[in-house]
Amino acid sequence: MGAGSPRSIKQVAKLGFNMLLGQFDSFEMIAEEVALFKAEVESLGRTFDPMSVAVARSVNIIESQSDYDRAIESRIAARRRTQALAQQANFQDTREGAEAGTIYGSADHVSGQIQALHDIGVEYVLLNCPASIPTLRRFAKDVMPGFAGGPESATDQ
Repeated sequence: MGAGSPRSIKQVAKLGFNMLLGQFDSFEMIAEEVALFKAEVESLGRTFDPMSVAVARSVNIIESQSDYDRAIESRIAARRRTQALAQQANFQDTREGAEAGTIYGSADHVSGQIQALHDIGVEYVLLNCPASIPTLRRFAKDVMPGFAGGPESATDQ
C-alpha cells in the first residue's frame, strides 16, 4: 500500500500491509519513512522485514553532463504533468526537487545510490527507466551483478 505521510505509514503498518514509497521522495525522506515504518511494525509486536518496503526510483544510466541535463529537464516536465493531476501540497517545482527522486548518472553512481538505499533499509527497488531498454540493459549488465548474491553481497564487496 502506498504511503507518504507519518499517519499513512503508521496505518499501513497497523493493517499489516507492505509499504510502497514514492519516486519523488528524497533519500533523507525515504530513510525517515523506513525508520518510522520499522518502529511502528516492531511496536505492534511484529518483526520488520526489509522486503516489506518497496521504493520506486527513476533510474537512468547517463555518461555525459549534457545527457544528464536533458534527462532532468524531461523529469521536471513529467513531474509538472503529474502535479497537475495529483495537486500535492508539498510539491517542489525545482531542479533539486526533480533530482531528489532520481538515480541518474554513470553505472558506478547508480550502483552507489542503490547501495545507499540498501544502507537505509531498502532492499526492494522498483525501477522507472525513462530511457527504457538501453538503461535496463545497462542496469542488468553493469549494476545488478554487484547485488546478485542477495542483500548482503553488495556490502561484502
